[in-house]
Amino acid sequence: MHLSGETGTGKTTLLTRALAGQGAPVATIFCAALDPASFEAELFGTGATDPGRIGRIEAAAGGTLVLEAVDLLPPALAGRLLATLDAVLDSGGTRIVSTATQPLWPLCANGTLPEALYFRLCDLTLTLPPLRAEPAFLAPFLDAWLAEINRARPRPLALSARFVKALAARPLPGNLREAIAALRCAALCAGTTAEPAHLPPARDMAAAPVPDRTGLPLKDLVREFEIRTIENSVADHGSKRSAAKALGIDVATLIRKMNRSRDTQPTRSETP
Repeated sequence: MHLSGETGTGKTTLLTRALAGQGAPVATIFCAALDPASFEAELFGTGATDPGRIGRIEAAAGGTLVLEAVDLLPPALAGRLLATLDAVLDSGGTRIVSTATQPLWPLCANGTLPEALYFRLCDLTLTLPPLRAEPAFLAPFLDAWLAEINRARPRPLALSARFVKALAARPLPGNLREAIAALRCAALCAGTTAEPAHLPPARDMAAAPVPDRTGLPLKDLVREFEIRTIENSVADHGSKRSAAKALGIDVATLIRKMNRSRDTQPTRSETP
């Protein structure tokens, strides 16, 4: 099964809740974080070098292996992943589920993703619609999350009709995740009733400048990609610990990489 949808539409949340009650193991591979050096250890474990760390394939045995953000899989690893999935499927007993924020078939057309991998994953594809396509869903969604927030508040928070209307008028490119962030912001700023003034500033997506990466050394480009992947995973999973688990690294490593990225800025190469 394959889940497709824009960022923030709830793909990971839907999978987590759907699989939680089955009592079978679930292991996640964040495809964007895979690299040639760590591929074998991530999927198959470290063996004698670290007997306590098993691979994602073994961790998912008899349950579900989730390939998260398969559209961000490095093309150089597509063939190795395909061979691995064939072995998993041939052995039976383990379900494979994947997610992506963009359609996969165009990636096959431009050679980024093998067609064979597409057909392994997309026998059944479900697409989660963006929030702007389901405007009636916003109000009950906010009510559900407000109940979660109010459990930790000494004074319950209420949402004014003006607040809900102002939030609904936004394009919300971050979908449910952006709506949750707006609600949390209001919970911090408001007393007992959230008003439009308690919303975070609206983002002007068109005005965001595209950074010029011309001349950046490869190591700096890799570092930028790594920290962007980590930050997205933290946003997706709600905590550094959960993000580290999804990426297959320990939380101390994740925090060290985030701190290093703040202290070190890419420098342009002085050589052509």
